[in-house]
Amino acid sequence: MEEITFVDVLTHYQMKLREASNDVESIKNQIKKAEGHIDMGWSGEAADACRLKLDSINGELSKTLNEISEALNKLSAIGETLAEDYPYLV
Repeated sequence: MEEITFVDVLTHYQMKLREASNDVESIKNQIKKAEGHIDMGWSGEAADACRLKLDSINGELSKTLNEISEALNKLSAIGETLAEDYPYLV
């Protein structure tokens, strides 16, 4: 059985966070397309309400992307610290 190191775990979660970031970016792109469709021919109260909801969701997605970015930075810093302080773990 292969030994799993702390660095392996960090690398795994960095990969998972990058995948999550790509998924969120994909959703943001889909929202952008939906906004384009709304702008091309939908008007009235329902269209306005939909735009507001999409703006709200887009804001939350941007916040999520920032949080993912911060988590990746923290994981990288942990990895660098491990490499410096415990080179035998790397």
